[in-house]
Amino acid sequence: MYKFLNVFICLFFYLFLFGCKKDLSQKSKIFFGTNELTIPLMEGGIVAFPNLCTGVWEGEDVIGYYNYFEKRIELYGIESQDSVLMIPIRQEGPDAVGDIGKFYLINNKIATHCNQSFFLLDRNGAIVDKSPWSRLDSSENALVKAYRLQFTTSNNNQSSYQEQDSFFYLNFIRRDIDNSNPAYYLENPYPIVRYNYRDHSFLPVSFSYPKQVVENIHTIGYTSDGCPQVDVQGDTLVFNFQLHDEIYSLINGELYEKTIPSTFFPESDPKALNAMDKNLAFRSINRFFPVQYDPYRNLYIRFQMKVNSISTEQQPSLTVLSSSLEEIDEVLLPNDLNPIFFFRPEAIYAAVKPDYLPDENHLRFRPIYVEME
Repeated sequence: MYKFLNVFICLFFYLFLFGCKKDLSQKSKIFFGTNELTIPLMEGGIVAFPNLCTGVWEGEDVIGYYNYFEKRIELYGIESQDSVLMIPIRQEGPDAVGDIGKFYLINNKIATHCNQSFFLLDRNGAIVDKSPWSRLDSSENALVKAYRLQFTTSNNNQSSYQEQDSFFYLNFIRRDIDNSNPAYYLENPYPIVRYNYRDHSFLPVSFSYPKQVVENIHTIGYTSDGCPQVDVQGDTLVFNFQLHDEIYSLINGELYEKTIPSTFFPESDPKALNAMDKNLAFRSINRFFPVQYDPYRNLYIRFQMKVNSISTEQQPSLTVLSSSLEEIDEVLLPNDLNPIFFFRPEAIYAAVKPDYLPDENHLRFRPIYVEME
């Protein structure tokens, strides 16, 4: 009896010490700086934009966005805090592209997509290369042929372009399906296609849909949840879905899952949402932003918030994860910050909300510092 008790006590202390060591190794301190990064806008610049792009242009670290009023891409120097370049995005004529969303900086060129085509543009907005997705119809790969472009995500999303990475990961959905039919998702793998922009080749990367995504694919008509939000780090493809707190990693064809709940925005119950009035459900639902890798701190981050945050006036929260996707900490953003951000060696910079800006003539960002203890 005493021998058993001694063994039990030793095992208890071992587990206690191991648990303490693990907790200590994952502790961090997240705090919000007051010193703003302020960049004067060029004439006609805007302070409200849906997303940012960072990269290198002619040797200078820059930040940019698409000005949807003036139909142009604006680039600003991060260190110089000055205007670098204005690139017109033409809507008509031989170099017509159309309204774009995301874009990327590649070897002093703009990479973007619109109207089922992928474009490379030079500094004057002229089309250097164009790859229409209609060419997939002649593809010998049946998997690629059956799908159409949904949206693109770049390798090392939100990070500077690396010379050795000549490809993008494209999100495809089938041409001939009813997206609200859960049976489809059980029978078909979800394709992510690696597109090499240099030789226009495609390499399908497919995997089975996670069960919980399939079961709730038609939550209040939110079928866009069927599209994974993808980030890539090295050979690991990491993704999550908008309505679920699970995070998945695809490594050498094997799919791994981790549940990372939010203290402030727990995963919404799809059955409860479907039983509500659609407008009430929309105001109630919680959304998880794409998981993204921070190359400077070797961490992943994820924002989460109410889908309809304007009516609820609830600030998003920020979850910090280790490189192995273990949760480290979660904090609420201050009232004046948006979950529109970019990574720098010294900090993560988040955009100041337009309502909190002293004027509309500057871009303003505040640093979020993550210090490991």
